[in-house]
Amino acid sequence: MEQQSRRGTELRKQREALGLSQEDVFRKLRIPLEFVRTIESGQLSEVVADTYTTGFIRSYCTLLGKNPEIYLAEMCPVRKPSRGLLDQAIHGDPAERPAWMTEAMMWAAIIGIIILGWAAYAIVVPSKSAENPVRVQAESLDLRVPQFPER
Repeated sequence: MEQQSRRGTELRKQREALGLSQEDVFRKLRIPLEFVRTIESGQLSEVVADTYTTGFIRSYCTLLGKNPEIYLAEMCPVRKPSRGLLDQAIHGDPAERPAWMTEAMMWAAIIGIIILGWAAYAIVVPSKSAENPVRVQAESLDLRVPQFPER
């Protein structure tokens, strides 16, 4: 965290040395002011998406004439890595899971039990049609409409 703050302070000092305000950075790069403030303060754990953070830091450093790779290497790894849904469902803390994920896992288990039950039934109980084939004979049908007496 201290490393992030130091790098953020370096960027703020470089911006001020170039005579740019945070609003100037917003106008030139279209980086929201809250992200500029967040980058300069080093509080990147509060930023939502890693993709945006990486792009904003890269653009901001390029504008200031700094090498963005140094800042990306020191500022971004501190962030908590995001986990995929399956990894979160299997290995994650149940308190951190979204409510819908718990319900989806429950329904998946129910459907899995039904399918396994059906498969076991199909294997254990043999089909009676294979043992005793019943032959069906069809005859022609008389499709004529019967004549009703007229009144």
